Amino acid sequence: GYGENTLNDTLTAYLDKTTLKPLNMVQVSRENKYYGVNHYNYNYNEDMYNCHIKRIRAKGIEEMQVSDSIPFFDVVTYVYMLRDDINPNKLHINQKVNNRLVLDDGIYPLYWRYAGQERVKLRGNKQVYDCLKVKPAFVDSSLFDDGEVMTLYVSDDENRIPIMIDAKLKIGSISAYLSNYKNLKHPLKSLVQK
Repeated sequence: GYGENTLNDTLTAYLDKTTLKPLNMVQVSRENKYYGVNHYNYNYNEDMYNCHIKRIRAKGIEEMQVSDSIPFFDVVTYVYMLRDDINPNKLHINQKVNNRLVLDDGIYPLYWRYAGQERVKLRGNKQVYDCLKVKPAFVDSSLFDDGEVMTLYVSDDENRIPIMIDAKLKIGSISAYLSNYKNLKHPLKSLVQK
């Protein structure tokens, strides 16, 4: 029979607080006996986005450089950038916004679609939030099927903090839930039930 595989990813990102441009992101992945680390280091010059990617695996280290004049983001800073772009007063249901994402082997086009508002109940702590719902869609990715395979829920208040993420991978699925928060800039008005 088939055994259960558990993938544990830890993502740590640093971004410029003013521009929200990514500065550095580290992804540490563990799955059974597999262990890998991806380092993304960004620099900017003359309207160029540059990212040095270092992939560390048991078999060795691979490095590559990606550059483009069109902005791109890693998965963590993409969520922060997305938070600023989600404004229900300026978007209509099903409106699409184009972006680009850097993954471990290059830059991929994607878009996200505003899917409206939804009330979300978290599994563990049973808290209920009013959320804005967006559906990012990947095009030509090695990790995700093409199309809208992810749903991101952010708080429907001025904070726009990620509350829940559901995504289908080519090899399974992932879910992420807000576990705690601190030092919010605005009151968490989207919290309906503690």
